[in-house]
Amino acid sequence: MAERLDMNSLSKFDGSNYNQWRFQMNCALRAKGLYEIVHGTELKPENNNETQKAWIKNDATAMFILTSALDYAQITLIENCESSHQIIDKLDSIYLQRSESSKMIAHERFHQYRMKDSASVAQHIANVENVAKKLKDIGETVSDAAIMTKIISTLPQKFLNFRQVWLSVSEDRQTLTNLTSRLVGEEANLSLVEQMETAFTVSSGKNQSAKSKRSTKQSEPSSSGSSKQKSVDQSQEVKQNIKCYQCGKRGHIARFCRNKPKHKSSHRDKEYTSFNVEFPGDVNMENTWIMDSGASAHMSHRAELFSNMSAVSEGTTVVIGNNVSLPVIGKGDIEIEKKIKGEWYKSVITNVLFVPDLRRNLFSEAVATKKGWSIMKEGKMAEILHGSKLIASAILDDNNNYRMLFRNISVHQAQQVTENSLKAWHDRLGHVNFTRVREMIKSGVISGITLSDEDEILCESCLYGKQYRFHHASREVREEEVGERVFSDVCGPIATESSGGARYFVLFKDSATSYLVVRTMKHKSDVLTRLKEYVRMVEKQQGRMVKVLHCDNGREYLNESLQEYLKREGIILENTSPYTPQQNGRIEREMRTVMESARSMMHAMNTPKYLWGEAVNTAVYILNRTPTSEKRSTTPYEAFMGRKPSLSHLKKFGCTAFMHVPDCQRTKLDDKSSKLMFVGYDGNSDNYRLFDPTTKKVKVSRNVIFDEHTTIDTEKKTDQISIAQMENGDDDAEEYPGGRNQIVDLGGASNLAAPEAQRPAMRNPAVNETEPRQDLDGEQFDANPRNVEALQEDEGTVVDNARDYNLRKRDKLQRPGRYTRISLW
Repeated sequence: MAERLDMNSLSKFDGSNYNQWRFQMNCALRAKGLYEIVHGTELKPENNNETQKAWIKNDATAMFILTSALDYAQITLIENCESSHQIIDKLDSIYLQRSESSKMIAHERFHQYRMKDSASVAQHIANVENVAKKLKDIGETVSDAAIMTKIISTLPQKFLNFRQVWLSVSEDRQTLTNLTSRLVGEEANLSLVEQMETAFTVSSGKNQSAKSKRSTKQSEPSSSGSSKQKSVDQSQEVKQNIKCYQCGKRGHIARFCRNKPKHKSSHRDKEYTSFNVEFPGDVNMENTWIMDSGASAHMSHRAELFSNMSAVSEGTTVVIGNNVSLPVIGKGDIEIEKKIKGEWYKSVITNVLFVPDLRRNLFSEAVATKKGWSIMKEGKMAEILHGSKLIASAILDDNNNYRMLFRNISVHQAQQVTENSLKAWHDRLGHVNFTRVREMIKSGVISGITLSDEDEILCESCLYGKQYRFHHASREVREEEVGERVFSDVCGPIATESSGGARYFVLFKDSATSYLVVRTMKHKSDVLTRLKEYVRMVEKQQGRMVKVLHCDNGREYLNESLQEYLKREGIILENTSPYTPQQNGRIEREMRTVMESARSMMHAMNTPKYLWGEAVNTAVYILNRTPTSEKRSTTPYEAFMGRKPSLSHLKKFGCTAFMHVPDCQRTKLDDKSSKLMFVGYDGNSDNYRLFDPTTKKVKVSRNVIFDEHTTIDTEKKTDQISIAQMENGDDDAEEYPGGRNQIVDLGGASNLAAPEAQRPAMRNPAVNETEPRQDLDGEQFDANPRNVEALQEDEGTVVDNARDYNLRKRDKLQRPGRYTRISLW
């Protein structure tokens, strides 16, 4: 059962906000494992057994939770209910019907809301969000796009230009946060302009009637004079904060700038006269460019004007003023000449959409504004400025359209212009970057290059040849609780099977503690089983649930069964982008560290490759008990387990280990120790894992003595003979008094290594030891104890004393020529 639930933390239902209360109850019931009982999916068992008693107890607990979260007025409605399921059904029948009627009211409030004249933009946005929240509270879906549309559509008329500019903002930046910040800034700018105009009007009136104002001030009361002085001070403060677009100085606006060109009016008249001469009223509109405040992009219907063109996605369209959709065929650049202060300059309009069904060429105000340019319209002239630099001009025609002072040039002329363009020299100089080309010309280190006035454009060839991966910044936010985010990765297939038949292993890393868990697998599809084991371990050992699983796009993680398990457990799956292992860097680095540690340990002691599984487990065991670069003051083991680890029991991987043989597994004459290889640690205990090269099995023991300077040869094969097999195969063999199957080792001298005093020879009291005996071949040999020590020194000739006679009879062992035969009977 889950932890005890604090009933005081649950808010009591008083008849309002039923949906919120019901959501709270569902969360509490799920936490206690009672959700299915309350909602009728887990029925009461029919048999009168322990299962039925447990169900009745759980149902009573659910009833207690529900009634504890109700006030007395609501409890009277459910007094006759006999189960938790009846309680929730009764409440649903009463309050969910009311919610249906409240949805219509909430929708009406949302759609009928209008901004008040006295409200600020911040208040307006807050009001719209509050109305939308009420819809969400009753279960209705209200998208951010709907909220933003409601905010913009109910703005006053003075925000009309802002609406047009907002439509040109890219979709990824059209967020509620961005809209709020922009609207608040636009409101501040409009307020400054209004105050500035008021201040200049007051100042102008003051200069025109200074004497009368002086006399008026002398006759006015002091309080009135103080109030007016305060108003003037505020006006002066406003004037200091506003910036002039004409001269760039603060304190006034362009309309009242004193640094206007002396002949500006004549310049405008000259431009307007020139326009009438060169572009008469009946000019063909197909050749003109119209500045359009509603166009989201530059558009042209004449294919011959494009100097280059690229295809667009099939089905791309644009919508014109009468809500008619026109197909877009391509996008490219158009070379034009623009007239600035009586002179023609060559320029390029980039990213122009080719719309064949369009009747005129459109220059988008939104695109110009997006580039940071400002548009000033005064009288019949319009100017596009970048700071104080004039970019382009337009003149109002008889149809109230601003015609750009552009003239089109043919493709042949455009090709001549591009010969000295920045893009042309970029191509000639081996696609060196645009900034380097400009610096070379500006510094004068080269000669023979002239550039037309052209901005940088995107070079597609450079993208194919130079595009690089973006830097993956390290995650600054680290999880603080166990299970909040778990990284996982699979290694394999490994060419050599482990001693247990595994070809893969999966690694789990807890982000908060850096604690590692490794599990070997025979198949890649075993990841789901290992994941369930890990989730269960975290839940039981730490009392926490795994919330996020971060892994790559391997099929072992993207299969249907694993994803269904994650959905059922409420675990979020985070996948990396394809071919981007950097996004899974934390587990990738751990995987590399584990493999390098395992490989180094195996190489140091020359252990066989099929022990890689034991080496990997040992590497993870050690890494969990050593500090990481992320947390140098503690170890992952301490962070996960809550206690400091002890390293006093660590031994050298692959060294020789002498394991004590229990009494039940040996006879009185058998060795008490077995020579094995140390291959790791058993879980988090102090037990050791020992590999037996004879049986190819791993044994676990605590009673071990280590020789860390040596190892055993796992490839050397020892001849072993079972006494039981020998007795079954030889009718003349004598029965061993011990009655157990013993292994006789014929390959080493370890069985005779004990001193003579500790290993007394077996005697036959019926035989006189002073008389010589005959062996199977009829030869005589003496029972001389000193020859036993000499026999021990002979390499490869070790015979068990108790079975000497039968062994020579069965296997016909040849005695060494320099030793005297002995008998211990």
